[in-house]
Amino acid sequence: MLEVSNLHKIYNHGAEKLHVLKGIELQIRKGEFVAILGPSGAGKSTLIHLLGGLDYPTQGEVIFDGKDIYSFSDSELAELRNRRIGFIFQFYHLLPEFNVLENILIPALIKGRRKRNMTEEAKDLLDNVKLSQRIRFFPAQLSGGEQQRLAIARALINQPEMLFCDEPTGNLDSTTGKEIIGLIKQLNRERQMTVVLVTHNQEIAAVAEKLFYLKDGFLQQYS
Repeated sequence: MLEVSNLHKIYNHGAEKLHVLKGIELQIRKGEFVAILGPSGAGKSTLIHLLGGLDYPTQGEVIFDGKDIYSFSDSELAELRNRRIGFIFQFYHLLPEFNVLENILIPALIKGRRKRNMTEEAKDLLDNVKLSQRIRFFPAQLSGGEQQRLAIARALINQPEMLFCDEPTGNLDSTTGKEIIGLIKQLNRERQMTVVLVTHNQEIAAVAEKLFYLKDGFLQQYS
């Protein structure tokens, strides 16, 4: 489903060059749960942004279903992200002026789906993530765990084939973090949704069926 070939990312800071990713090679099959483990500053977020089409590589290819996503126009890349990919971040990126239901519906409305048709599906998602009693609440009225569950529901509204998770438990206590990872694992199992998760937490990474380690710009498979 996803194949990465000779992926490099170099940032230029004046005369200094920071070579963050150095020839990454990676293959992910449909329905797999993949974790990428590494210390803070190793380039995990950079890598997942490149895999999901949020940033451009210095060199290399990211092949999604046989096509290099970086050969796409900006509009084609935006459509890919909206229709086929979901993102969950450490910082929830919820819109504070919209309530829980409205936050979930935003990606569907961007896709061009009618709000009337999407409301029941959104309510079902809220039930799945145990937020049905918070439907009219605003993000500031939710706990950290509830905000992350809302972010997961929002990521699922367009029924993505692949879910990218960037330190999804980084702002949560250990108990709530385990609940969130359990929910992501359940989605992977029940929906056959491909999941790529990056984390610095070895215990979190251990739930994946395939584990990689990123250090000094190089990616090594553990299991």
